[in-house]
Amino acid sequence: MLGRRANIRIIYQGVDITTDIKQDLVEFSYTDNASGEADDISITLKDEQKRWITQWKPQKGDEIEASIQTINWNKNGDNYELDCGLFIVDQPEFSGRPMRLTLQALSMPANNDFTRTEKSRTWEEVTISEIAKNVAENAGLNLFFDSGLDPMLSFLEQSEVSDMAFLYDVCKNHGLAMKVYSKKIIIFSEEEYENKPAVAVITESDMTDWTARTTLTDTGYDGCLMEYFDPLTEELLEYSYILSGRSGVKVFKINELAASVEEAERRVKSKLRELNRKETLITINLPGSTKLVASNNIEITDLGVFSGKYYIDQVKHVCNGYTCQLELHKILEGY
Repeated sequence: MLGRRANIRIIYQGVDITTDIKQDLVEFSYTDNASGEADDISITLKDEQKRWITQWKPQKGDEIEASIQTINWNKNGDNYELDCGLFIVDQPEFSGRPMRLTLQALSMPANNDFTRTEKSRTWEEVTISEIAKNVAENAGLNLFFDSGLDPMLSFLEQSEVSDMAFLYDVCKNHGLAMKVYSKKIIIFSEEEYENKPAVAVITESDMTDWTARTTLTDTGYDGCLMEYFDPLTEELLEYSYILSGRSGVKVFKINELAASVEEAERRVKSKLRELNRKETLITINLPGSTKLVASNNIEITDLGVFSGKYYIDQVKHVCNGYTCQLELHKILEGY
């Protein structure tokens, strides 16, 4: 078999610097989150010649495009490339001795109006995709909306929060996931993605180490309920949802008011999934694979009661030998 190797490719401010940094590269890592957090990369470089701290000094706000390339990974000709996306330099850090530069970069845009500026406005008779399109255009981003669920919302109030935080909360409340990747806001249904087939089967012997845990703290609920306003009777009513076969003893109450029974149903079921997906969690380390991407599913076997289908909440790719660390939750059934 020919030489098995993993390389990284770096485009810095539109210039391919892969060859320039090769001799200085200590470690590269890429953290890919399914929803709720920015993706990030970290690049650690030797700086014995003091080039990076002088004429090559990086600036906050610089753009980096990164990818991981595997050559002859499992067999001859088994070549893949994982596009990590586009990142904005957030925190260049120098240290010594030995002299080193660690570049931290995030997938969030440099546009502070999207991430930090607090805004107040009202939204009426609008779908989630319409809100997302408006927010994306204001931030100079594109929108990728990948869900069969796009409810019409009668009234929403954005009160002194950033567009990013507001849009994420709207999505989460209605059962949708959201992330920013390569100048795009990506919105999708986690439930729909969990129903997709597994991209890989991983056995216990494939793992270099692992930790599996179950808990009942703030999870394992039988059901969920919230109040809503009925415009016909002008009354406050209660919508509750109990999982089939459950006792209904442990029920979570959402202390907010829904504008309709349809909204209450969506929010109650979404909240129950959000709470209960934390019941069975696994962290595993294994040899690197460009096929492992956040929001994909894998099948875990030969792990006793922890065997089954899992959703990738986060995967961290580390290149100095190339390994992956996965954060997973067991896919919920019967919801």
